[in-house]
Parts: sequence; structure tokens; C-alpha cells
Amino acid sequence: MMRTPNLGLIASCLLIFALFSGCASTPDVGVRDDYRSAKVRSVAVVPFYASGTFGMPSANFEPLRLAYQAQAMAWLEEMGFEVIAPDALERHLRERELWEVFDEGVALRGSLHRYFEPVDDQPEPRVEVLTLRTLAEQDALPADTLLVGQIVYHSRGTCRQSPESFTRYARTSSTADAPTGFPRPCVVSHFQAKLIDARTGHTMWFNRMYREFYSRQLNEDITRRNIIHTVADTLGDGSGLTDLLANDTAPSSEASAARPD
Repeated sequence: MMRTPNLGLIASCLLIFALFSGCASTPDVGVRDDYRSAKVRSVAVVPFYASGTFGMPSANFEPLRLAYQAQAMAWLEEMGFEVIAPDALERHLRERELWEVFDEGVALRGSLHRYFEPVDDQPEPRVEVLTLRTLAEQDALPADTLLVGQIVYHSRGTCRQSPESFTRYARTSSTADAPTGFPRPCVVSHFQAKLIDARTGHTMWFNRMYREFYSRQLNEDITRRNIIHTVADTLGDGSGLTDLLANDTAPSSEASAARPD
């Protein structure tokens, strides 16, 4: 994973503030009201995406994308959900000659918070919603719910201010040898995810997380640990998916207590 320029540069700061400047219009995190009594057993994972590569060449970015995706699947499986991986979802739809319909209709490029949501000035549902409804009517999807994840931002370099100053979604971690004050070396992960009702195309649950991990020396292990924490916090924090987990699929207390260092 490629080392990118210092996060304290003006361009990076503008990016971060822009990401959170629309918080007032961002959908509420957690389970949506219409789905508070829903119970989920199986989840099909849609290939995770990002709006850019954060200055990385594609060869470096793709392993990063897969790392977020793999961690999400590992978390779901540990919690007791039946998980249908992205390649299995694609294979299932290709066998029905419907993968192109899905791939073109659920083409997510902008911020995830605006997809699978009603649009006040648009009488017809958005194309991704109509696509899922069309496929559901044909009983073409392998699960009733889909997990969609977006890597909003990822980098490692130098952090120059506390993230609590610009977002309420912030979490932080540090190694014992990390500098105590700013500026300090860090890895930044900003991730958001939605669980979608495949039959209606509606959002069942949404959450997002911004995490900084501080260490004197940055390396691949620090990056991996920050991805693990970020994904786990997004999916399983107080606004997480566990409220939707069917009781008969819940993990044992020993399994649910497992947590990365």
C-alpha cells in the first residue's frame, strides 16, 4: 500500500472538511425505523468501492479495497451472519444472465449516503433502487439483504489536529511509542456502509466511521490494524448491525468477545 503525502496539507484538510460539511443532511446512522423489528440471517456483499484511489496507482489501491472488503466479510461471519461473497454474488447473477443488469444499475460512484434513499424532488426511485426491485421480482438475488461499503478516504502520513474537531464520527488508537501531541504520524481510514433490503431497494441500516491510528513508525501492520478497527466499529459499534442479527445465528459469548488488538 503506497505511502501518500502528509495529511496536514491544505488539499487533504479541504477534502476531510468537505466530507463532513453535509452532516446535517446525512441520513441518521443505525437501523432505520421501518426495520427495527427485522431479523437478518444472510447478507450478499456487493463489491466495495471508492470514488478515487487517494493518489495510489491501481495496483496498490486494489489490495487496499480488498482488505476492507475481506474484513467486513470476516466480521459478518464471526457475528453469525451467512455471507455471500462478491464473487459468489456475481457468479449467481451471471448464471441467470443478469450480472450486467446489476453491474450497470447499481453503479455507485459518489458518496454512499445519497444512494438507496428517497429523493424529494424526484417522483421515480433512483436507478439503483429500480434495479434491485426488478431483480427481486425475478427472484434473481441470492439473499434478501445486500451490504454496500464505500472507502471514503484512506491514507497514511502526518495528522496535524484532533479529528474530534471536525467530525463526531471520529475514533482514535495509538501504539505505546506514539507521539502524544500533534503533528504525529498516523494512518487514516474513513469508511461507511449500508445494509439494503433487496426487495425494495431501501436502506435498512447505515453507519460511518473515521479513525486515526497514531504510531511513531508507520507500516503495513498499523494500516491493517486500523482497517480492522474501522470496519469493526462501523459494522458493530452502538449503531451497528448486531440489532438485526437473528437470535438463532448469534455467536457464542466467547466468539462475540473476540476483538483485534
